[in-house]
Amino acid sequence: IGSEGSGLGAGDIASGTLTASTADADVGNDKAVSFTGLTLKDGGVLKNYVLVSDTAKKTTITAATLTVSGEVTASREYDGKTAVTVTSGPTFSGWVNSESATDAQIYSGSLTASTADANVGTNKAVTFTGLTKLTNGVIKNYVLAYDTTKTTTITGKELKVSATVETSRTYDGKTAVTVTG
Repeated sequence: IGSEGSGLGAGDIASGTLTASTADADVGNDKAVSFTGLTLKDGGVLKNYVLVSDTAKKTTITAATLTVSGEVTASREYDGKTAVTVTSGPTFSGWVNSESATDAQIYSGSLTASTADANVGTNKAVTFTGLTKLTNGVIKNYVLAYDTTKTTTITGKELKVSATVETSRTYDGKTAVTVTG
């Protein structure tokens, strides 16, 4: 609270608790701020004044992050592809003030998952993609961020080794079998 040039402190001018608010809680830039909660004290020179909000004050409300996740297969055999099977999801966490929305109100598309490469490995980071955030309703106040904590394992694919071998032989005290083809 200002009292420019009067020589008076804030407690000399008004009583109450100053609160500031915007017309709505939605995301936006340069949102007008209004002030309430103060009452001008009675008496003296103050009877010549009226409290008004400083209409030049603005604020920006930025989008909250809604984390998108899903469950993926814990392990799969090497197949030369980076795709990972999504077994459930998407799920969303990070709602503000117990807000929520149905899937149809949040996104379009399908949740997909992949690894950076198709090679065998354990605890391989999974990257989710595939959803496009809608812009109407409560979801306009959020940005989607994909969960980065999921991992999977790619195991080696079995390669069967085989050859044509002798089908019988006379005992010779050796374990070796002759490869014939």
